[in-house]
Amino acid sequence: MVPDPLKKLYRNLQSTALNYRERKILDQRLSRGWRDVIRNITLCTIPNSIEGGYALFKILVVLGIKPRQFNPWITYDFIFNWQDLTFDRYDTLEYLQASYNYTGLQLGRTLNMKCTDISKRKMESLNLEVFGYPLGINPTSYTGKACAKADKNNAHDGMIVDCPIRPEQLDESKVYSIVVNNVDGDFVIDFRVPFIGGITDFFYEKRRNVVTRFSNTNDVTFIRKTNDFFNPEEIQSLTDFCKRLGLDYGELDVLRDKDTGRIYVVDVAKTPAGPPNALSRPDARLAATYMAEAFAINILKIHSAK
Repeated sequence: MVPDPLKKLYRNLQSTALNYRERKILDQRLSRGWRDVIRNITLCTIPNSIEGGYALFKILVVLGIKPRQFNPWITYDFIFNWQDLTFDRYDTLEYLQASYNYTGLQLGRTLNMKCTDISKRKMESLNLEVFGYPLGINPTSYTGKACAKADKNNAHDGMIVDCPIRPEQLDESKVYSIVVNNVDGDFVIDFRVPFIGGITDFFYEKRRNVVTRFSNTNDVTFIRKTNDFFNPEEIQSLTDFCKRLGLDYGELDVLRDKDTGRIYVVDVAKTPAGPPNALSRPDARLAATYMAEAFAINILKIHSAK
């Protein structure tokens, strides 16, 4: 993962009794008594922990929830499938069901158990299924520029290639897609859209120099309002995309083609780090508060004060 300048900050916050500034904001945005409700909530991740740069860790720090290690002799309110992999290595839900059948305890609410494949090929199939237009292409018959990148997640090895290519040049470890025109001057614009039980009312606009368009290092990042950049039909389509993927919590990498106006989901993070690099520290803390609010309302089912 990209080095996270807020990692030490949030580790320090975890050790304090009160994350004062963020929780005062939540006092205004969540229903009265939300802290008392959250105080009794139990949550764990399995098979891996979330400490460090993961966004979920920061959300829980803001809310005051300490993630626990899984124990089959304890019933948890929420259990996250947490495998930072393109393809899940373990069937977490099967393991949990077997464990609780043995102990006789009740299995609490599970999250991301059905999100087991976030490969680029999966993205291609869902783009066509949900939006009705293709992202992927056949590089041996397609004519023009195409994007070639690893099927596995978090490789950041994309490159522009000329098609068609000869069959013997085909790399089975890669996927080939259209080149989405998200260029604005010297920069490419990526949208990082959180999904926390639903599309959040904010997202991140990330800008990188065209020369480093496939890297994970941003030149600048902004917080944007979702409704200002996506229409209701697009928001519903993004929601459908997540549901078909089996995603309860994660973040989408969305590109908008400025020639056609179409949006494409080119990647999904089911164990996202963040907030993204190049976001100012005050905005990063604000983003963590926004995520905590969405988590409280959409996942924990705490009422909004609105």
